[in-house]
Amino acid sequence: MAAATTTMPSSSNRLTSAAGLLALLEEPQDALKVHGLRCLNDVAMTSQWPEVSHVGVIEGMHEDEFFSHRDLAALVASKVGAVFCARLVVSFARAAR
Repeated sequence: MAAATTTMPSSSNRLTSAAGLLALLEEPQDALKVHGLRCLNDVAMTSQWPEVSHVGVIEGMHEDEFFSHRDLAALVASKVGAVFCARLVVSFARAAR
């Protein structure tokens, strides 16, 4: 059986939605969840953070004692929080002008 390969979007092939990656987080197999988290960590944080920011499942994965990649889930969740806070600060700064 041939192994499946995934190509990450390049600058000319931008990710337009994180929905597919977020769907992987709901799969029962940890391998699919981990793949989704890795892709979110690598790609979606740069352009699709609003979609990702509404997903509590990432925090739940970090809190799940039986999930093998809790550290990766924590990293993605912290990036979502950091990006959200940075965008919020910029928004407030622009409004204060």
